Amino acid sequence: MINAALGYILLTFEKERTKTRYVVAGTAIVLIVLFAVIIGRFDIFLTTFVQKNFLHPPYSKIYFHKETIQGTVTCFEHLGAKHLNINGIGQTKLCTETKLMAHIPVLMADDPKKFLIICFGMGTILKSASIYKDLKIDAVELVPELFNCFKYYHPEAVHLLKDKRIKLIGEDGRNYLLLTPEKYDVISIDPSPPIDSAGTVNLYTKEFFKLCKERLTEGGVMCLWFPGGKTREDDWMIINTFTSVFEYFNIWKGPDDWGFYLAGKTKQTNLDIKKLNTMYKNPEFVKDITEYGQQCSTPEKFLGLLFANVKEVVEEARTYPVITDNNPYTEFQLFRNVKPKKRNK
Repeated sequence: MINAALGYILLTFEKERTKTRYVVAGTAIVLIVLFAVIIGRFDIFLTTFVQKNFLHPPYSKIYFHKETIQGTVTCFEHLGAKHLNINGIGQTKLCTETKLMAHIPVLMADDPKKFLIICFGMGTILKSASIYKDLKIDAVELVPELFNCFKYYHPEAVHLLKDKRIKLIGEDGRNYLLLTPEKYDVISIDPSPPIDSAGTVNLYTKEFFKLCKERLTEGGVMCLWFPGGKTREDDWMIINTFTSVFEYFNIWKGPDDWGFYLAGKTKQTNLDIKKLNTMYKNPEFVKDITEYGQQCSTPEKFLGLLFANVKEVVEEARTYPVITDNNPYTEFQLFRNVKPKKRNK
């Protein structure tokens, strides 16, 4: 409407203005005003989203919906399950997979005191990490409006956001690491799906993994969750890229047999089984790890997620390319999907 008004004003300064031009311009402005009034009564994106996903009472409820600079955020519940969508794409759900992004690196790190979360999402990693009382937690999220959605997924959010150990940072995760002087004992990352969405590859490149390693303390751990690519080639490239940076690492499979965790450490140490057993003696830990399922209800089940044949996995991964800033393979799927290629040994 403002643009239309400015256009009409500029028309009055036109030397060759005619009655016809005024009529056409006036008609256009009337139509624009009517269009704005009609459209202003409802959100086209939300209406389409609701219809596409059959989100109708009493089976569904929209908790939060807002168009932001970084994307359109929709928090909703459908058939008893809570969801988070950005630009209509499902991001995550309440599950044990997300909790392990806190517990696996804490188990592997040497006496962790400072924890960095990149990609806040629903806030499940933050919630799980908060049970470790000596842990200071920084959470970085590109879409800061998600901090306002925390309470819709976790009733503990109101209490946690008052905890002085926790700091929320609305920023791009990679830029934050480039600029911060802080070093962390744990860095845990859950990149936004899908794998080929614009910019996501910035959290999968060799340069980014090197940056994370530089921001780790001695004995620190970086944990990356990868739900699996659109092709097997994506999986192998991610593993090859990660292990080309971290000499010492573990690979863990997802508790529901999908996806995997890459956990890299700055120095070589054996997995502390005694520490794991101590964690399971903590009722708060057991309550957290079993909140959404019994996949990790015992230390044995937890350890059962650890890959035993890591050497064979890495050898296979070495036959695939390394993802770099100049070669962001996972962001460009079209031609690779036609004929995926291995890199010669």
